[in-house]
Amino acid sequence: MYWIEKYRPQCFDDVVGHKDIVLTMREMVEEGDIANMLLYGKQGTGKTTLAHIIGNELFGDTKDLDFIERNASQERGVEAMNVIINSGRCVSLSQSHFKIMFLDEADGITKEAQRMLRRPMETQNGSRFIIACNNIRSILDPIISRCMLFEFKPLDNQSIILKLKDILSKEGVDIEDREVRMIAESVKGDLRSAIIKIQQRSYLVGDEVDRILGGL
Repeated sequence: MYWIEKYRPQCFDDVVGHKDIVLTMREMVEEGDIANMLLYGKQGTGKTTLAHIIGNELFGDTKDLDFIERNASQERGVEAMNVIINSGRCVSLSQSHFKIMFLDEADGITKEAQRMLRRPMETQNGSRFIIACNNIRSILDPIISRCMLFEFKPLDNQSIILKLKDILSKEGVDIEDREVRMIAESVKGDLRSAIIKIQQRSYLVGDEVDRILGGL
């Protein structure tokens, strides 16, 4: 099993870094409602994970009914946006009074399709929007103005090192601190890439290790 999935945080307490963001999101969830959100910043820093945690915390067992995820880089045009908007208008089959529409990798949504979101986001007619992107400049100003903004900055090396060591301990894998540090420094704040690299390293022996480390 891929470690990035096996060790993906399922609750706020498991999240690495982003303390202020986690605190704000946790407070909204505890109140039972959320604002429209725009999560932006470097890839691999936890945007998708935190969107799913919000769904887990708000909906629990009914998340599959009330948390609708779309990869906006694949469903980027007007027709796809119509489907997304209409699915948010459907009456929930659970006890929740709203649904979450999560648009991941929103950098790829066309400008015309983005304009279609303005009215649904403004009325919040039974749905809340969480939009995730790497580059906020790819999002139209009218969409930005309708969202609470959360910037995900690169994680610091020490936080990444601690997470990697925790994973290695749970997996019963022994890798030298020097190697763990080199991997953490090489990913420039991208925890997802660091976990992928440490799992790849766990499969290597002998000369293969020197070859991989030499490329970091």
